[in-house]
Amino acid sequence: MSASDYLAAETIPCSHPNFEAQPACPRCGKGTLYRLRDPAVEIRILGSPVLTAKEYQLERLRCSGCGAVLTAPLPPDAPREKYDARAKVLMALLKYGYGMPFYRLGQLQGHLGVPLPPATQWQLVEEVANTVFPVYRALRQMASQAKVLYADDSPIRILSLMAENQGEPGPERRGMRTTALIADLGEHSIYLYESGRKHAGDHLGDLLERRPPDLAPPIQMTDALASNTRHGFPVHVTHCLLHGRRLFFEIQDFFPEICGRVIDDIAKIYHFEDLAQKQGLNPDQKLAFHQQHSGPVLERLKSWLEEQWNQKQMEPNSSLGKATRYLLGHWEPLTGFLRIPGAPLDNNVSEQSLKLPILNRKNSYFFKTQNGADVGSVLMSLIQTAIQAGANPVEYLVTLLEHSRQIRQEPQLWLPWNYSPQKAAA
Repeated sequence: MSASDYLAAETIPCSHPNFEAQPACPRCGKGTLYRLRDPAVEIRILGSPVLTAKEYQLERLRCSGCGAVLTAPLPPDAPREKYDARAKVLMALLKYGYGMPFYRLGQLQGHLGVPLPPATQWQLVEEVANTVFPVYRALRQMASQAKVLYADDSPIRILSLMAENQGEPGPERRGMRTTALIADLGEHSIYLYESGRKHAGDHLGDLLERRPPDLAPPIQMTDALASNTRHGFPVHVTHCLLHGRRLFFEIQDFFPEICGRVIDDIAKIYHFEDLAQKQGLNPDQKLAFHQQHSGPVLERLKSWLEEQWNQKQMEPNSSLGKATRYLLGHWEPLTGFLRIPGAPLDNNVSEQSLKLPILNRKNSYFFKTQNGADVGSVLMSLIQTAIQAGANPVEYLVTLLEHSRQIRQEPQLWLPWNYSPQKAAA
């Protein structure tokens, strides 16, 4: 990797021990040495704990007469608190941004000589979440104004909720999930996570309840579960085209002719989508482009599938029959991009965003309480939104902690795309 990639490397100037500028060249004896503008660069990687510690040994003086003890003050550059803002942010980022459990980080720190008990980590991370919560709330309010809303769920476990339903049947005990909500505002995207009993449709309803009444209905992109549309708010419902494709892809070895036709035709649609993006078409132009090129392909595919179905070329209760019934039964929302300007083809952005909570679930297995799940949701939302906005999540969260008073007063001024080191310094 290039030396310029090591942005946080400490720079140590090294002068030549034997020569300096101006004297004669030791090799030819004719020319004089002069200093090059760009020095040679060597990188050395050093090991250290994730969080390091400094021990300040403060001199103490005792009066021989009165016994008073005078203790030297900390140096001016010493942090005011035992754990500085960057240490707290690193704990939060390691846990909710990269899936490292508190216990595992505590073990690593202990082996490297800087103990960090899991209980202490939790207290500090909860403090970070409480500090940045006003910004999270501002993001939710802004997300309610989105042009397109994506949503999807992934199962989780919250032990306190499971304990409340110990006598209930299995599905009642397992009915917990993390929902990823992505609000596409055009220029910016907001990533929100929610964990608990509610479905994606319930969280969409909570968001739409905050939506200003003068705005046009948004486009909702989800899968075809009925729970996703029960919120009752006016939306343009669209479904993920790749969900329909996936049903055929999984069984193509058993039904190569029909599945191959469906997969190939959907591939053509994505080819046209790629061409539209490369041409930089606006929503209206892209709609007309898909109507011209994708519309005929899908119309022929629909007619062909209906013909196969009517001629009983497939068993209705077979996997092929179910896949065909799904595609034809949800044809209108699956092809919303042929009628609605700006409608997406699939829900990939939401499904991919669920990788973050899934990573935490794989490493930590569960949340202990609903409060723990809420803390995780707030921090994952801020981390992922900052990354998508091109902001450094460490520097961004550190800035929020260092300006907690201003954040409480005007949180909308501290969103990831408003953040800059120069503004924070000012």
